[in-house]
Amino acid sequence: MKFTLVATIGIFIATFGDNVNATLTLIETLDAALLTDILESYTSHVASTRASCSAAASAAATTTSFTFPGTNTGSKWHPPFVKYEADLFQAIMTHTDTSNRSWEMRIGKGGNIYSHYTPNMYGETFPPQNHGESPWIDEVQQSVSVNLDLNYKGAYGNKAYFIHQAGAYQRDTAEILSPTDEPFYSPSLAHHCSGNSCMFASWGTQAHVATQFTSPIMYVNKYTNCGDGVIEHTQMIHNFADPTDALSTPLNVDQTYFNIGWGGVRSSSLPIALEPDFNSRTLAYTDPDAVNYLELCPWGADSLITDLKSLRGYTTFVEHGLLVNRFGTSPSVNRDVPTEDLFMPCTTSNPTCTVFNTPGCMVTSCTQTQIDGTYTRMALNVRAGQRPNCQIRGAWNGLMSMRCEFHDTGFGDSSPEF
Repeated sequence: MKFTLVATIGIFIATFGDNVNATLTLIETLDAALLTDILESYTSHVASTRASCSAAASAAATTTSFTFPGTNTGSKWHPPFVKYEADLFQAIMTHTDTSNRSWEMRIGKGGNIYSHYTPNMYGETFPPQNHGESPWIDEVQQSVSVNLDLNYKGAYGNKAYFIHQAGAYQRDTAEILSPTDEPFYSPSLAHHCSGNSCMFASWGTQAHVATQFTSPIMYVNKYTNCGDGVIEHTQMIHNFADPTDALSTPLNVDQTYFNIGWGGVRSSSLPIALEPDFNSRTLAYTDPDAVNYLELCPWGADSLITDLKSLRGYTTFVEHGLLVNRFGTSPSVNRDVPTEDLFMPCTTSNPTCTVFNTPGCMVTSCTQTQIDGTYTRMALNVRAGQRPNCQIRGAWNGLMSMRCEFHDTGFGDSSPEF
């Protein structure tokens, strides 16, 4: 499939090389025909069942362009990487809404979403890309294909085998890209936008370089504006390894594990993951005790996360202000009483307690009898309509820890690290 596509495009360019406009028009027509055929002509294809996803329903509120509009300053990307966006950019889609559900979505060379911006809600959805080795390579929405028979196997030099839709890590340089180095984004094979949707095909890239592995993977994606803030995302992975080639053995070219829907969100914009109800499988909740939520946790601290296969394949993320009952876990539990004793640390009567955290300055908890004596329990007071400046610090043993901004009232430093 891929070889036919590239060869055909090459023929058009060679034949009409003297007429650039004619060549582009023919290539665009070819892209549209090939992408439509790939996405809709296979045996098990099922058309969208959402009426609002039809072009007639939402095309008027959709705009698309392949011209880079410049960096959106509202996205607040990691400053050293802003200069790379022009090379990364392939297309932009926007939806204009009379409510607060307008959005702007940017698609990279690999056909993956790298920016989703809501001007009237929380701003940028995706992380700021503060990683020296992966500007818009990892923390984006993409697919990843893995051959577990080759991945980190001693017989193959313990090399990683991950085919990224977005591109390759820059681990052959220092922590941050050098002035002469640039990111490598997966090459685009075809693209087409019309009505309320855009389609893309790209050649997946081995993410961990240098490597002896090649990539036989083409990623195909379609994004459809369904109105009311809804975006329908159709994904396809095509293995174009030549079955007649001597190297095309199952060991060499089979893909045995997939990250479908790999991505992340900006924790300052969407700090809470919301999982569908286990019984109804919906995201609608009327009882604060029944909400299945999880504050975002660092990579690897996933002991509390439910696999998507148990959630009908989807989850969502929400802004600050999610109303849940963090005490009671069911209607049978007294909502006014914590299910565990969750008490703040206490300062002792030690006269040498200073900001240098002299041993004995604080204890993790204290009894009411001690408080009636010389101990004082730390309290977090928040003004009405405001919240403390708290950030997730990390996770340990399945528990989340927060770091909050406390005013110094003589408590000094403490081992709990408040």
